Amino acid sequence: ESEEPEEKPEPEEKPEKIEDGIYTIYSALDDKKVLDIRGGSAENGAYLQINETNGTDVQKFQIVYNDQGYYTIINKASGKVLDIKGGNTAQGTEVWQYSANGSIAQQWDIVPVKGEYYMLVAKSCGRSMEVIGSSAESGTGIQINDVSNDDGQLFLFEKIEEAEGPEEKPEPEEKPEKIED
Repeated sequence: ESEEPEEKPEPEEKPEKIEDGIYTIYSALDDKKVLDIRGGSAENGAYLQINETNGTDVQKFQIVYNDQGYYTIINKASGKVLDIKGGNTAQGTEVWQYSANGSIAQQWDIVPVKGEYYMLVAKSCGRSMEVIGSSAESGTGIQINDVSNDDGQLFLFEKIEEAEGPEEKPEPEEKPEKIED
């Protein structure tokens, strides 16, 4: 018998939060499918969907962590924020993009689930973003639904560049240097 205490395995470290930056967000359903704004639209009310990855800005999202512990997700191409349609909290409500308004319908918790995958959970209702019907078909929309940990609710965040600055905040964080006479 050994007198040495048993070594406990180190718990797998999961990041506490996703760092601010620009990301491509992959679906766990198909490693070639990413979040995308339908039709590449820059308009309010354009729906979020999955689509074959093509590297365009419509498939890139700026992730910004706020001081309340939630994230705002901004489409790089349009500058619009991912938002629950009409601020609705009902199961099955689709996710679209909309001008930033600071509402809780535009705030998300990015929760580590398994391995490198995360769920995007709405602050307003505790429901998770989900690929409708867990279909990997391009053009399938995104809705909110009760948390199930199904692959249709799991997403992988690939950081592709540092944030260019908080787009939804009207004032820069640093003041320009004063020019003295």
